[in-house]
Amino acid sequence: MRRTKRFAALALAAGLGLAAPFLAEDAGARPGGGHTFGGGSGSSSSSSSSRSSSSSSRSSSSSSSPWGGSSGSRSSSSSSSSGTSYYGGESPGFSGPFALVVLGMGVVFFAAGQIFRKYREAHEGWESSQTDAHEARMQAIRRRERARKKAEKEKRLRRPHRTIEAALAALGSEDRHFSRVLFEDFLYALYTEVQAARGKGTLDALGAYLAEGAIVAYSPYPAAEVRDVVIGAIHFGSIVAQSKPTRRIELEVAFEVNYTEVSADGHEQSFWVYERWTLVRDPHVQSRPPEKTRVFGCPSCGAPQGKAIGAKCRYCGAVASAGALDWTVIAIDVEGREPRGPLLTGTTEEVGTDAPTVVASDVQAKWSALTKKDPELGWSSWKARVDAIFRVFHEGWSSQNLELVRPYLSDNLFQAQRYWIETYKKQGLRNVTEDARIVSLDLARVLSDTYYDAVTVRVFASCRDYTVDEDGEVVSGSRTKERAYSEYWTLIRGAERRGAPRVDPVCPSCGAPNAEINMSGACGHCNVHITAGEFDWVLSRIEQDEAYRG
Repeated sequence: MRRTKRFAALALAAGLGLAAPFLAEDAGARPGGGHTFGGGSGSSSSSSSSRSSSSSSRSSSSSSSPWGGSSGSRSSSSSSSSGTSYYGGESPGFSGPFALVVLGMGVVFFAAGQIFRKYREAHEGWESSQTDAHEARMQAIRRRERARKKAEKEKRLRRPHRTIEAALAALGSEDRHFSRVLFEDFLYALYTEVQAARGKGTLDALGAYLAEGAIVAYSPYPAAEVRDVVIGAIHFGSIVAQSKPTRRIELEVAFEVNYTEVSADGHEQSFWVYERWTLVRDPHVQSRPPEKTRVFGCPSCGAPQGKAIGAKCRYCGAVASAGALDWTVIAIDVEGREPRGPLLTGTTEEVGTDAPTVVASDVQAKWSALTKKDPELGWSSWKARVDAIFRVFHEGWSSQNLELVRPYLSDNLFQAQRYWIETYKKQGLRNVTEDARIVSLDLARVLSDTYYDAVTVRVFASCRDYTVDEDGEVVSGSRTKERAYSEYWTLIRGAERRGAPRVDPVCPSCGAPNAEINMSGACGHCNVHITAGEFDWVLSRIEQDEAYRG
């Protein structure tokens, strides 16, 4: 840039140096005497200014340089201040060498102006780019600051919690009867109901529980029927207590599921599916009692689904806006969906068996409170109950006779196990777990609410696990090699029940043999339902150790 400025200055000086002698001749000694009618040096100066103005004007017309325009303006002003001059006849200053000099000066000025213009444009462009870069940085800083403040505000308004109970408490909920056991039962039932409605094309009838955005999520998956729904696991994700703009609990629940779809032309296809649901609820809505957990009528008056038009009940007129009357699913993400049935003959390696046990921080305090409430409940007697369920479970599983284990399984878990047994039978297979035994138990979690006590233990066990076909030939696993594994088992019992757990195979209500317990979980002798923990501990959930989150 300095070289450009020096060149422009030298060019200008050279032009002025060449023009100086001729300008002096024109101003003082002109052949033939005076050149104007006015006479005198003032007229000569004025005439020179007029030519200078004309030259500048020509230069300005040939270039948009601000220098040319400014020079012309100053020359015009000088001419105006010197008075008016008149030319009489042809001026010798515009002929011969003088004309060449004037032309040369114009060329020099033009070239110098072009050089300076390019220099200035380059300089201004650099300054502009510097200004733009600085402004971009400042805008980025302001955006980050706004995002930080927004995140801080959202954090204040949307506080995460480890449990639903803690989120409810944070919002000052008046729902004192929330039960995680019943809520999980509600989720199992709602998912099954939604899939059945999807097959029937009646999802709109569940408008009190499914927002429009959730219903739309299933539009890419048309089916004439959805059946054999088996929920393998439920995982709780984020749990948020939101205070503004609407006070509500928001949580994510993930489902791992197998089900079978039937197309309009009768084709059947089994799917493995992983879905993530987002549910919301007003913190002051009261939780359902146990007898209404699996009923999906109007959440306001209880009218059946047929009385609903979307989210509005035709019977009582209540409109179930998101979370206002009960839990509402506002979003469904189908994150995984593979066209395959259960894998029955593959040999898979155990995952997570060597991982440390996930233990709730308050488990010892909660267990102490539970045994204080029921002094007859001891760790040894409770472990004996778990061991009895374990042995009968494996016996019924290996023989494909679930009647043996029916008194010890909750309704949801029993339905899942029955699905697997029927699937093995359809493929002419039988899974056998010989010499199954518990190696050790780790206490992982204790929950107590209005309706239930729930205890989760990690079961470390071993068995010889193999699958045979109809001819008794082993198709997977090993008859001789023991397989070590671990699972998380959750057992539940009614919160009002007391007494030492039983290990004898009889109805806990009337003492009749377990053979009297039917598939609905009721005793045929006393007609009392016993498989919801009404009288003794029953197995409610089995979670693989790689999937358990606590």
